Amino acid sequence: MLTRVAVEEPRRPDVSDEAARADIAGRLAYSGSDIDTQERLVAVLVHLPEAVREFALERCSFASVSGDTPQGASESDRVLVVIEDGVDESGIRYAVGHAWLGRDTGGPSESVAVEEHAIRELVAQWEFTGPGADS
Repeated sequence: MLTRVAVEEPRRPDVSDEAARADIAGRLAYSGSDIDTQERLVAVLVHLPEAVREFALERCSFASVSGDTPQGASESDRVLVVIEDGVDESGIRYAVGHAWLGRDTGGPSESVAVEEHAIRELVAQWEFTGPGADS
């Protein structure tokens, strides 16, 4: 006889959970002067799956810049994720997805088209809907 066991989804912090936001903001390696971009970054990270959020907090450094800057340079053992000042949440999800998919290979894949497709599919899973998703 088979017994069904419920697998509990990891708890994602509620958007209004200020303690979760404060924890993420405190652990976030962020360099930039655009406070709005930093707040959007925290808002995105609060909604990501736990493994991705932990990767972003433990292994990535985020830099917010004005204008074009090369993506993907390394800073010690962390992945440098460069985002443009004022980037929207979908742009942040894309940048985190790019870093997440390159985490095991040490960089971008050989095929840009394959990588772009994989990033889009991954980010589509992270689209936020429901109460609090638009904050």
